[in-house]
Amino acid sequence: MKQTKKPNISGFSWSKRKTIILVVLAILIVLWGFFYSWAVVKYGHQYAISISALLVASIAAVGTLLSLKWTREMIRPFLSFSGDVKVDKTQCWVTLTFTIENSGSLPASDTYTEIDFFNEDEEVTEDNLSSKYPPLKRRPEVTMVFPNKPTYANYALDLRDIADKELWQDISNGKVTVRLRIRYKNMSEEYITIQTEKMEKLEQARQVQLIPSFPQKWK
Repeated sequence: MKQTKKPNISGFSWSKRKTIILVVLAILIVLWGFFYSWAVVKYGHQYAISISALLVASIAAVGTLLSLKWTREMIRPFLSFSGDVKVDKTQCWVTLTFTIENSGSLPASDTYTEIDFFNEDEEVTEDNLSSKYPPLKRRPEVTMVFPNKPTYANYALDLRDIADKELWQDISNGKVTVRLRIRYKNMSEEYITIQTEKMEKLEQARQVQLIPSFPQKWK
Protein backbone atom coordinates (compact mmCIF):
# COMPACT_ATOMS: atom_id res chain seq x y z
CA MET A 1 0.00 0.00 0.00
CA LYS A 2 1.24 3.46 -0.83
CA GLN A 3 1.62 5.98 1.96
CA THR A 4 1.70 9.74 1.94
CA LYS A 5 5.22 11.09 2.28
CA LYS A 6 5.62 13.43 5.25
CA PRO A 7 7.66 16.59 4.87
CA ASN A 8 10.46 17.83 7.10
CA ILE A 9 8.64 19.77 9.84
CA SER A 10 11.60 21.76 11.06
CA GLY A 11 11.25 24.51 8.46
CA PHE A 12 15.07 24.82 8.09
CA SER A 13 17.52 21.92 8.06
CA TRP A 14 20.47 22.14 10.44
CA SER A 15 22.88 22.71 7.53
CA LYS A 16 20.78 25.64 6.26
CA ARG A 17 20.61 27.17 9.72
CA LYS A 18 24.39 26.91 10.13
CA THR A 19 24.87 28.61 6.76
CA ILE A 20 22.54 31.47 7.73
CA ILE A 21 24.27 31.96 11.08
CA LEU A 22 27.76 31.94 9.51
CA VAL A 23 26.76 34.47 6.83
CA VAL A 24 25.20 36.80 9.42
CA LEU A 25 28.25 36.54 11.67
CA ALA A 26 30.62 37.25 8.76
CA ILE A 27 28.66 40.38 7.83
CA LEU A 28 28.62 41.58 11.45
CA ILE A 29 32.37 41.01 11.83
CA VAL A 30 33.13 43.03 8.70
CA LEU A 31 30.84 45.84 9.84
CA TRP A 32 32.35 45.77 13.31
CA GLY A 33 35.88 46.11 11.82
CA PHE A 34 34.92 49.22 9.89
CA PHE A 35 33.06 50.69 12.86
CA TYR A 36 35.90 49.98 15.33
CA SER A 37 38.49 51.66 13.09
CA TRP A 38 36.22 54.69 12.69
CA ALA A 39 35.51 54.88 16.45
CA VAL A 40 39.23 54.71 17.34
CA VAL A 41 40.07 57.58 14.99
CA LYS A 42 37.06 59.65 16.02
CA TYR A 43 36.78 59.06 19.80
CA GLY A 44 39.76 56.96 20.95
CA HIS A 45 40.36 53.36 22.01
CA GLN A 46 38.36 53.42 25.27
CA TYR A 47 35.15 54.57 23.57
CA ALA A 48 35.62 52.02 20.76
CA ILE A 49 36.04 49.19 23.29
CA SER A 50 32.87 50.20 25.17
CA ILE A 51 30.81 50.33 21.99
CA SER A 52 32.26 46.96 20.89
CA ALA A 53 31.16 45.38 24.17
CA LEU A 54 27.65 46.71 23.62
CA LEU A 55 27.63 45.33 20.09
CA VAL A 56 28.75 41.87 21.27
CA ALA A 57 25.96 41.83 23.89
CA SER A 58 23.41 42.80 21.23
CA ILE A 59 24.59 40.02 18.90
CA ALA A 60 24.33 37.50 21.75
CA ALA A 61 20.77 38.63 22.49
CA VAL A 62 19.73 38.31 18.83
CA GLY A 63 21.35 34.86 18.67
CA THR A 64 19.37 33.76 21.72
CA LEU A 65 16.09 34.95 20.19
CA LEU A 66 16.81 33.14 16.92
CA SER A 67 17.68 29.99 18.81
CA LEU A 68 14.43 30.11 20.78
CA LYS A 69 12.43 30.64 17.59
CA TRP A 70 14.02 27.69 15.84
CA THR A 71 13.58 25.54 18.94
CA ARG A 72 9.87 26.39 19.09
CA GLU A 73 9.48 25.50 15.40
CA MET A 74 11.22 22.18 15.98
CA ILE A 75 9.34 21.27 19.17
CA ARG A 76 5.68 21.31 18.14
CA PRO A 77 2.84 18.94 17.29
CA PHE A 78 2.65 17.80 13.68
CA LEU A 79 -0.55 16.12 12.49
CA SER A 80 -1.03 14.35 9.19
CA PHE A 81 -3.06 11.59 7.59
CA SER A 82 -1.27 8.24 7.43
CA GLY A 83 -1.89 5.04 5.51
CA ASP A 84 -4.97 3.96 3.59
CA VAL A 85 -8.65 4.40 4.38
CA LYS A 86 -10.36 1.58 6.23
CA VAL A 87 -13.78 0.63 4.86
CA ASP A 88 -16.58 -0.86 6.98
CA LYS A 89 -19.60 -1.74 4.83
CA THR A 90 -23.04 -3.02 5.78
CA GLN A 91 -26.21 -3.26 3.74
CA CYS A 92 -27.14 0.38 4.39
CA TRP A 93 -23.94 2.09 5.50
CA VAL A 94 -20.34 2.58 4.44
CA THR A 95 -17.97 4.06 7.04
CA LEU A 96 -14.62 5.43 5.88
CA THR A 97 -12.00 5.70 8.62
CA PHE A 98 -9.00 8.02 8.23
CA THR A 99 -6.04 7.61 10.60
CA ILE A 100 -4.51 10.88 11.88
CA GLU A 101 -1.09 10.69 13.53
CA ASN A 102 0.91 13.20 15.57
CA SER A 103 4.57 12.80 14.58
CA GLY A 104 5.58 15.92 16.52
CA SER A 105 6.88 16.12 20.07
CA LEU A 106 3.99 17.95 21.79
CA PRO A 107 0.24 17.24 22.11
CA ALA A 108 -2.16 18.92 19.69
CA SER A 109 -5.32 20.43 21.17
CA ASP A 110 -8.58 21.64 19.58
CA THR A 111 -7.98 19.21 16.73
CA TYR A 112 -10.62 18.68 14.08
CA THR A 113 -10.54 17.27 10.58
CA GLU A 114 -12.62 18.48 7.63
CA ILE A 115 -13.15 15.84 4.92
CA ASP A 116 -14.29 16.96 1.46
CA PHE A 117 -14.75 14.90 -1.69
CA PHE A 118 -14.37 16.02 -5.30
CA ASN A 119 -15.18 14.42 -8.63
CA GLU A 120 -12.28 13.68 -10.98
CA ASP A 121 -13.41 16.55 -13.26
CA GLU A 122 -13.41 19.17 -10.48
CA GLU A 123 -10.58 21.47 -9.46
CA VAL A 124 -9.38 21.14 -5.86
CA THR A 125 -8.00 24.18 -4.04
CA GLU A 126 -7.17 24.74 -0.38
CA ASP A 127 -10.67 25.92 0.59
CA ASN A 128 -13.22 25.31 -2.19
CA LEU A 129 -16.17 22.91 -2.07
CA SER A 130 -17.44 20.36 -4.57
CA SER A 131 -20.44 21.21 -6.72
CA LYS A 132 -21.33 17.51 -6.95
CA TYR A 133 -20.78 16.04 -3.48
CA PRO A 134 -22.34 17.97 -0.56
CA PRO A 135 -20.11 18.56 2.50
CA LEU A 136 -20.60 16.59 5.69
CA LYS A 137 -23.50 18.11 7.63
CA ARG A 138 -22.28 17.38 11.16
CA ARG A 139 -19.53 19.36 12.88
CA PRO A 140 -16.16 17.58 13.07
CA GLU A 141 -15.21 16.20 16.48
CA VAL A 142 -12.71 18.24 18.48
CA THR A 143 -10.04 16.11 20.14
CA MET A 144 -6.58 16.19 21.70
CA VAL A 145 -3.91 14.14 19.93
CA PHE A 146 -0.79 13.04 21.82
CA PRO A 147 2.54 12.26 20.13
CA ASN A 148 2.68 8.77 18.58
CA LYS A 149 -0.98 8.21 19.50
CA PRO A 150 -3.30 8.07 16.46
CA THR A 151 -6.80 9.44 16.31
CA TYR A 152 -9.48 8.64 13.76
CA ALA A 153 -11.77 10.72 11.55
CA ASN A 154 -14.84 8.89 10.27
CA TYR A 155 -17.08 9.69 7.30
CA ALA A 156 -20.35 7.70 7.13
CA LEU A 157 -22.24 7.22 3.85
CA ASP A 158 -25.92 6.27 3.95
CA LEU A 159 -26.50 4.00 0.93
CA ARG A 160 -30.22 4.73 1.14
CA ASP A 161 -29.43 8.35 0.28
CA ILE A 162 -29.07 8.96 -3.47
CA ALA A 163 -26.13 11.40 -3.12
CA ASP A 164 -24.21 9.20 -0.67
CA LYS A 165 -24.81 6.10 -2.81
CA GLU A 166 -23.49 7.92 -5.90
CA LEU A 167 -20.42 9.10 -3.99
CA TRP A 168 -19.64 5.54 -2.87
CA GLN A 169 -20.04 4.24 -6.44
CA ASP A 170 -17.69 6.94 -7.71
CA ILE A 171 -15.14 6.09 -4.99
CA SER A 172 -15.35 2.41 -5.96
CA ASN A 173 -14.76 3.36 -9.61
CA GLY A 174 -11.74 5.53 -8.84
CA LYS A 175 -13.39 8.82 -9.79
CA VAL A 176 -13.01 10.69 -6.49
CA THR A 177 -10.36 12.86 -4.84
CA VAL A 178 -10.50 13.54 -1.10
CA ARG A 179 -9.08 16.59 0.68
CA LEU A 180 -8.37 16.50 4.42
CA ARG A 181 -7.87 19.73 6.32
CA ILE A 182 -6.55 19.07 9.82
CA ARG A 183 -6.66 22.12 12.09
CA TYR A 184 -5.08 22.06 15.53
CA LYS A 185 -3.41 24.14 18.23
CA ASN A 186 -0.65 24.08 20.79
CA MET A 187 -0.75 26.85 23.38
CA SER A 188 -1.52 30.01 21.37
CA GLU A 189 -0.10 28.68 18.08
CA GLU A 190 -2.49 27.49 15.36
CA TYR A 191 -1.53 24.96 12.68
CA ILE A 192 -3.09 23.40 9.60
CA THR A 193 -2.32 20.37 7.47
CA ILE A 194 -3.95 20.01 4.03
CA GLN A 195 -3.61 16.70 2.22
CA THR A 196 -5.27 15.89 -1.09
CA GLU A 197 -5.44 12.27 -2.26
CA LYS A 198 -6.78 10.41 -5.28
CA MET A 199 -8.92 7.51 -4.06
CA GLU A 200 -8.67 4.01 -5.54
CA LYS A 201 -10.95 1.23 -4.29
CA LEU A 202 -9.29 -2.15 -4.63
CA GLU A 203 -11.61 -5.01 -5.59
CA GLN A 204 -12.75 -7.10 -2.63
CA ALA A 205 -10.48 -5.06 -0.33
CA ARG A 206 -11.70 -3.43 2.87
CA GLN A 207 -9.47 -0.42 2.26
CA VAL A 208 -9.23 2.49 -0.13
CA GLN A 209 -5.76 3.20 -1.44
CA LEU A 210 -4.70 6.86 -1.69
CA ILE A 211 -2.33 8.52 -4.16
CA PRO A 212 -1.03 12.03 -3.26
CA SER A 213 -2.36 14.89 -5.35
CA PHE A 214 -2.50 18.70 -5.05
CA PRO A 215 -2.85 20.86 -3.03
CA GLN A 216 -0.61 19.83 -0.11
CA LYS A 217 0.13 22.21 2.75
CA TRP A 218 1.81 22.00 6.16
CA LYS A 219 1.86 25.15 8.28
